[in-house]
Amino acid sequence: MLERSDCEDLRFVWAFNEPDEYQLPRAESVKMHGWAYWKAALSAKFWVTNVNIECGLSFKKKEQVYVNTWHGTGNKSYGNLVPGRNDYDFSTVDVFAVDGDFMADMHHRALKASYDSFVYCGRPREDELYRSNESARREIRDRLSIPKDAFVVLYAPTWRESLTGGDDYSFKAPLDVNHVLNALGENALMLYRAHSIVTETMGISFTDRVVDCSTYPNINELYIAADLLISDYSSVFADYSILGKPMICFAFDYEEYALSRGLTADFRDDITTFYNEEDLCNYLSSFNYLKESEKSKRFKAKYIAAGGNATDACIDAMLSASKRKPC
Repeated sequence: MLERSDCEDLRFVWAFNEPDEYQLPRAESVKMHGWAYWKAALSAKFWVTNVNIECGLSFKKKEQVYVNTWHGTGNKSYGNLVPGRNDYDFSTVDVFAVDGDFMADMHHRALKASYDSFVYCGRPREDELYRSNESARREIRDRLSIPKDAFVVLYAPTWRESLTGGDDYSFKAPLDVNHVLNALGENALMLYRAHSIVTETMGISFTDRVVDCSTYPNINELYIAADLLISDYSSVFADYSILGKPMICFAFDYEEYALSRGLTADFRDDITTFYNEEDLCNYLSSFNYLKESEKSKRFKAKYIAAGGNATDACIDAMLSASKRKPC
């Protein structure tokens, strides 16, 4: 928006948990859910978010334009699809970014989002992945101090429901990461990325070959740097499939997770899946990189129909929606 002439008169307000940590051009930062936040939310012409603005409250005015870019294409149940929930109502969203029919249908069922709001463009944060090239990959790997000949596996498991009533969200996978690296060869190293909700990772010792990237600011750069993704029920699969590189699903708690959380699709039909460390490592010791890459491309073709210019598409739709609103 800063680069577009049709947005030059806009005033920008960003909301953060720690606003003092961010200095943004032509913008002011406010503390999430503080007085300045609510004042901005009530008075703004445009709302832009990837989850929600009003935190359960209903105060959107008729003249406000609500843009929701969402935060991933995944197979976890969410919103009203979670047992016992029927309180999600995103029917007031004016512009809802989706990457295909799968997520459009899911948003309609899970969030009561209107089909009229959907803009089939992908998500703005993924534009960077569509523009990725070898030069960007080398630059990122240099920044992360990754040796040129290293084979990089990104391990990015999703979060599990709290076992302590929400006091913490710890994670421990029955996976010896050193066994994984040994299976891949002596030049392999792992980038570990915990979900943002996870409060503690147990069972993984970080070394020169196992790097904790949980707080690394841009996960797109980890996707670009990696040669292989290992995850489970996370939307990272859809993001990563844009790059067409191998993906493996390590679903060590599949039955338990499917029963407790629920799944909207069975990605095991599309991604090579293992349930224990031994089978995973045996496969990785001689897996076919090109074969798995082709499988990733088929996954993308199945679930993702649009992407690459989502930022401009969302801005265009936002400005167009504003012209249809009362002054």
